[in-house]
Amino acid sequence: MRRRYEFRRLRAAFLKVFLTMLLLMIALGALYALLQSYGMMESVSYSFLMLPDPVRGFFGFVSALDLSDPLGYFCRMMLLPMAISSIIWLAQGARALNAEQASGLAELLFTQPGSRSGFFWRRWSQGLAAIVVNLLLLAGLTNLFFLLALGQTDFGYHMLIWTVFVRMLVAHVFCWNLGVLCSALFAWPAHAGWVGLAVLLVLTLTSLIPACFGVFNVAWYWSFLHYSIPEYALHMGFAFSWPQIGAMALALLVTLLPGWLMMRTREIDCEV
Repeated sequence: MRRRYEFRRLRAAFLKVFLTMLLLMIALGALYALLQSYGMMESVSYSFLMLPDPVRGFFGFVSALDLSDPLGYFCRMMLLPMAISSIIWLAQGARALNAEQASGLAELLFTQPGSRSGFFWRRWSQGLAAIVVNLLLLAGLTNLFFLLALGQTDFGYHMLIWTVFVRMLVAHVFCWNLGVLCSALFAWPAHAGWVGLAVLLVLTLTSLIPACFGVFNVAWYWSFLHYSIPEYALHMGFAFSWPQIGAMALALLVTLLPGWLMMRTREIDCEV
């Protein structure tokens, strides 16, 4: 019974993100076809260059991409599905440890064999697996579309598509971890979700400091959504800088260990 419950939970979280991203990608594809049919892609391409430098820096519009090229359009416009899906994963993480308490199922859940520490790592690893499978499926479907519908057989095209989704993994995992941490801190999923969203917003907005003032460049490393901007795949590929790698490792520890320690403390308290 417990396995079926966990599977239904995981499936619901997976489908929310998968279907949201898929529908957004289909909508962006329809927009591409519409703009192409009206011959508006050139004007749209140059309109991004007219944005103020801080705005361009914040959204990662770092080049004059030709959006009439399907790959250029894909790498720029995937920013929207990436950001929205990251927020959904944060919301799902905010329910990872406390949804049963809010629904009154906590007593039933914790009467089953298993420690609270094991419960924490099981829920976290389930979400991580769902994130990876979600991105693998979407990347595979995108590559199939480029191959079958657009007839694109260039290996470099397909590698860049995979790169886009691999870079998204950073934002999704960070948001999931942040949500799980908040779910350990707050008893109610709604409170955990709003606090997690506020933290994510603050971290993201701090990247405006170097964009606007050209100082405090370290603030670039606080925004994990910016690590995953799809357009960066065109310019940097899979590579992350050493400061980014260090920031990701630190963020992993800061978001995971306190949540686990809180669950572990509750387990010891219960045993006492």
